[in-house]
Amino acid sequence: MLYDSLARDHINESSETAKRRRQERIIGTLSYEADLSAQLSKYANMCMLCNVFGRLDDPHPLHSCPTLRKDIPPYDYKAFFSWQKEIRYNPKIHPPVCFLCHLPQGEKDRLHPAFTGKREDCPYPDLIGPAVYAIMSHPDLKEEAVSEFPGLNVSSPSKTITWLIGAPMKGHISNLISLFLWYARRN
Repeated sequence: MLYDSLARDHINESSETAKRRRQERIIGTLSYEADLSAQLSKYANMCMLCNVFGRLDDPHPLHSCPTLRKDIPPYDYKAFFSWQKEIRYNPKIHPPVCFLCHLPQGEKDRLHPAFTGKREDCPYPDLIGPAVYAIMSHPDLKEEAVSEFPGLNVSSPSKTITWLIGAPMKGHISNLISLFLWYARRN
C-alpha cells in the first residue's frame, strides 16, 4: 500500500509538472505571437526599406520605393527580388511559412490566414523581407546585427541567407523573424 501511494504521488507530480510545462509553452507562444503581431502592426503601412534608411516621407508601395532604387548601391529592385527568391525554408525545421511575408499561420491562424499564394490574401507581403534586406544593406545596422546574433555570417549574401533560413534560434519561428523583431523592438 505504501508503495502504491508513493507511485501515485510520483505519477501525479509528474503529470502536474508536464501540465505546467505545457501551459508555460502555450503562454510563451501566445506572448511571442502577440509581440510579433504588435510589431507587424506598428509597421503595417510603411515601406520598410525607407524606414530602415530613415526616409519617412510619403507612403509608397515597394515597387516604387526610392530607397530601393537609389540608396542601396549596388542593389536595386531586381537584386532585392533575386535575394528574396533565395529564401526557402526547410520543412523539417520550420513550420509552413508564407513565401510572401515569411510568417507561419500560427496557432489557429493567429499570425496569418490560410495560405492561398495570392498576394491580396497575405497581410504583410512587403514587410519582413524588405526590412531584413535593408538591415543587411545598412552598414551600421548590419554590424550591430552581427554583434547581436553570433551565428550571423554577412561575408556574402548567400551565407547570410543560409543563416536566415537555418535552424531558428531558441524561442523564434525563424532567424529572419528574429532579425526583424530585433530591429522592430529597438525602434
